[in-house]
Amino acid sequence: MQEDEILFTEFFNQKLKERGLTLKNLSEATGIAVKHLENFSHGRFERLPSAPYVHGYFTRLGPILGFEPDEWWNRIKAEDAVARSGSADRMPKNRYSKLRGRALFWGAIALVLVGLYIGARYTTIIGQPGIVITAPEAQAVDQSTTVWQSILTLEGFVANADTFMLNGETVTLGEGGAFRVEVLLRPGLNTIELRAKKFLGREDILTREVYYDDSQIIAPAPDDFN
Repeated sequence: MQEDEILFTEFFNQKLKERGLTLKNLSEATGIAVKHLENFSHGRFERLPSAPYVHGYFTRLGPILGFEPDEWWNRIKAEDAVARSGSADRMPKNRYSKLRGRALFWGAIALVLVGLYIGARYTTIIGQPGIVITAPEAQAVDQSTTVWQSILTLEGFVANADTFMLNGETVTLGEGGAFRVEVLLRPGLNTIELRAKKFLGREDILTREVYYDDSQIIAPAPDDFN
């Protein structure tokens, strides 16, 4: 056994003791098999896998045990304490690379198909919602108008929306996005907000100001109650 191997074995076991770790604990923390950690603990470097794997073990052990991985690795490697995998000393070629390539290929195809689907249904999925008021007539519910009845009935339809709200309250849409709602007005100025919104965040907002003039309401004469 080389000098650096002896030094690292003692260092390794001392670090385990300082941190109160067992080989099983260390295996769970690093993903290194217990049998390989036992080889480190007993200085059996010749039983460890080839150099690229051992280098990876040092990289994983360093942060857990608190040492600089490359410093120890270079010392161990310089003494040829571990087996080399070849002249280039590289990790073996990944036998799953072909499978990964196929997965990436089919993943790309799936993304293209999803893109085409979204493009074909852009208006439905992402497009701008729309609100159309059909009754009362447009001139009756302009940006600002005056009415003399306390109940205002709005009718219309909403296109390309997931939710529809009147003054913050959700309204259930009928077939084809149709709606019919009654708004109870207070005397004076009333603000009506219609909001159609898509799930992805796009929305259409219509705001109308309606002034309810109750001055023309005629109180019944006392004789009317007789």
